[in-house]
Amino acid sequence: MNVALFFGGMEHSLYPDLFDECLNRVDGFLIIDTPLNRQAHAQVFNRYFPADVVKEALYIEPHLVGDMIQQIKQWQGEYNIVLSVNVTEEFLVSAAFCNDYFRFENPGVMAAKISSDKRIQRALMSEFSPKEYQCDTPSADIDFPVVVKPTDSHGGQGFTILSDEEAWQRYLPRLTENMVIEQYIQGVDSSVETLVVDGEVVFQGVTEEISLPAPLDFLEMGYYQPPLNFSEECVATLKDYTKTLVQRVQFRTGILHAEFRIRPDGRIFFIEFAARPPGDSVLAMYRHSTDASLEAQFLNVLQRETVNMPKAKRFAGQHFYTNLPSPLPDWLQSPYQNRNCYEDTEYRVPTRCLSARNSSGIQEFVQLTTKATRDRPESSADRQGFIIYTAPTHSDMQQLSRTIASTLHAKKGE
Repeated sequence: MNVALFFGGMEHSLYPDLFDECLNRVDGFLIIDTPLNRQAHAQVFNRYFPADVVKEALYIEPHLVGDMIQQIKQWQGEYNIVLSVNVTEEFLVSAAFCNDYFRFENPGVMAAKISSDKRIQRALMSEFSPKEYQCDTPSADIDFPVVVKPTDSHGGQGFTILSDEEAWQRYLPRLTENMVIEQYIQGVDSSVETLVVDGEVVFQGVTEEISLPAPLDFLEMGYYQPPLNFSEECVATLKDYTKTLVQRVQFRTGILHAEFRIRPDGRIFFIEFAARPPGDSVLAMYRHSTDASLEAQFLNVLQRETVNMPKAKRFAGQHFYTNLPSPLPDWLQSPYQNRNCYEDTEYRVPTRCLSARNSSGIQEFVQLTTKATRDRPESSADRQGFIIYTAPTHSDMQQLSRTIASTLHAKKGE
């Protein structure tokens, strides 16, 4: 029996199309995940997939690599593991160790370790990175504002912005060795999704991020794929920087998700990278913009098959919302009203299972939670859901994006 091994597999609602594509290649899944993720997501895993799709599962803390190896050895006596995929931060390094041990295709231990440590990333990409400071840097030598972030954080977690010397002095007693202190760059964020085989880049796609105004600009509130506001030169530079990153971290095989910030003067700064697929709905947006599956191409990489990802045929956009207008406007009345699993123990339907869609308009309307949140969002937990939409031309996309953003970002009661 052919199976796929998934580290962090109970997070399937983040990557529904990836699991769906896997079922075109395998008979089921072996899952390694944390006890916490089992508690949060196991009851809903089979709501979309067949009841027997998970053949076996191991719920374990990510640092217990030896126990994982023993379990995988046992599984190899019963199943033919044809590919291994990690989809979560928790298992980046431990999955790489296991995959190296069993010679499954993967980014490699070095790349996985570096993706978990911002200080190493800064050292390797110093000429592309924000200026870094130390705890003992005299305040007179600091160009405020600065941002303090844990070396192992991701997605804006644990970030603190210090706007002036007074804030710096107050924060100094809390600084530790596992924090990075660096110049705070204001601008537009972008990500580059890169497929790599044996260190060779075989595909690159660029996504433009939509963020809140500073100081909450670390919080992604949407995306454009392909970018709506980037020049060709900017896109080419983002790709070149990412190719340099692939070489310097010795990324072997898989998908690399790199994030950058573009200042108003056009200068591009490297922020961080992950040795795993991108989160939110970035992968789904590639399907909406190209009518092809980046997930399938990622699996092709892991199975040494040909990669052939087409260019975008249209623009795709995503907007998260923190509250929904009531009543819903006419343009939001959509047949694609699905629910995500987290708060309501429901599932996110794979993109390709949606009904046939037009090239313009609302494609997905997903509600993440029904809980009330703050009027002013402060973290990803405040995002209530999202809308994905498409438009055939640049001008059509600009107009539709303005309409959606002005409605979804209106204050409650407006």
